[in-house]
Amino acid sequence: MMHPTQHILDASEPGNAPRKRTNTFRAVAPRDRRTPVPARGRLCRLLAVVCCIFATSIQGSAAYSQEEVTLPAPASTNLAEITPTVISETGESLSGAWAIALSVDPDLEASRWQASAAQRGLRAARAERLPTLSARGSYSVYDNPLTINAPIPPIPVFLPNGATASVTANQREFFLGGVRATQALYTFGRIKNAIHAAGAEVTAAVADGQRTELDVKLQVAQAYVGVLKAQRLLEVAQDGVKSLEAHEREVGNLVDQGVGIRANLLAVQVALANARQLRLQMQNLRTVAQASYNRALQRPLDNLVEVQDLSRPAQDYDLELSISQALNQRPEIGFLSAKVRALRSSAKSIRAGNRPQIVLDGGYSFIENRFLEHESFNNVAVLAEWNFWDAGRKGNRTAQLEQSAEGLLRKRTHLESMITLQVKKAWHDLDSTQQQVDVNQAALESADENLRVSIARYQQGAGTNTEVLDAETLRTRAYSNYYSSLYDSLLAEMQLQRAMGTL
Repeated sequence: MMHPTQHILDASEPGNAPRKRTNTFRAVAPRDRRTPVPARGRLCRLLAVVCCIFATSIQGSAAYSQEEVTLPAPASTNLAEITPTVISETGESLSGAWAIALSVDPDLEASRWQASAAQRGLRAARAERLPTLSARGSYSVYDNPLTINAPIPPIPVFLPNGATASVTANQREFFLGGVRATQALYTFGRIKNAIHAAGAEVTAAVADGQRTELDVKLQVAQAYVGVLKAQRLLEVAQDGVKSLEAHEREVGNLVDQGVGIRANLLAVQVALANARQLRLQMQNLRTVAQASYNRALQRPLDNLVEVQDLSRPAQDYDLELSISQALNQRPEIGFLSAKVRALRSSAKSIRAGNRPQIVLDGGYSFIENRFLEHESFNNVAVLAEWNFWDAGRKGNRTAQLEQSAEGLLRKRTHLESMITLQVKKAWHDLDSTQQQVDVNQAALESADENLRVSIARYQQGAGTNTEVLDAETLRTRAYSNYYSSLYDSLLAEMQLQRAMGTL
């Protein structure tokens, strides 16, 4: 190492002419001419620093391993996991219709995107536990180099009046770059609670997707049952028209033979006109039902619809058990519960931001400067930051989230009461429609026998035309009531399953 008083006179920047100053001279510290550190050695230093930080990261991650968020399995939306479409000789099945609707419904597709976005948020929150690695570089040009002026005391004979030493500390043009790695060591729960909040958001998104799926299935079921009901009522109306047309021919023959009463023929013609009008109404009802069914499956409204028939509900439902099952399985309740957890965890994460944050920092830096003894540096440091006062920013934000969570808790309590009411109503509707099916089914045989007897009595001259018309009206009403109650019971069972969250 050279003595501090040994300098090189007029060693200014290359290419600049020396300037004359009274009792002053320009001195520059010479560059160390020792053998520079090879590039391989610098790389080894850098790798050593990065490995130390990653080792610390692994130890820090182990502290969080017990805090991992366990997420429920999302509702199956993959077509390969759904019952495939069943196209049989008699038409499309309800399970096949559900599979088609779940694959094309736009609301359900939006829910899947929301769930995917929540999963990305959870991954981002977990990544906060891992180190960050960044590189930075710059090339700078200064109009004048950085110069340090230092007074020199008088030296007898040589500098009796003293002098001023000017030391150049950097080049006018130089490159500055480096690589840095940062690892959070302890954040007082800020990262951990942020992960919990993101996990709860995933749970909420999955629950919202399940709710949408249930709504789509119920909508398709309503359209499916509507098609069946409209088709059966149309068949009843067509049977009524055929029966009255046959009776009209019989009465007309009697009138032509001179043994019948013309007023009876007119009465039959009026009843036949009413039956045809009812058939037109049922045809229109079926057309609308088919259009609604096609729309539920995102098809053209005019597509031909052929569906399989459904059997009468055979399962018995216990009311109290149904209510308990609904409160445990309804995705709406799970959605609000997950939102409450997300808000509370977010509040804890923000509150932890006002506590000390301890970080491990290290890296490699390079400074192009021939006036420095070493141009490359490696360093490792433990940093601590404590934002102990922020004028209430984090405190008010935390209070906002906690109060929002309390509001959702009140909403969840109200929702539980509404769900209980929905289950009770659906259960009583199912019970009522099943009893109606039994009553109406028993009336079918009586209605058929009444019409047969009335026609036989009229043909034998023992009965009147009015008895036949009344018997036909009663028969049409009996079959209409039976099919209406039958498909209403099917729909009531599906509505009960939707209220229970098991559709």
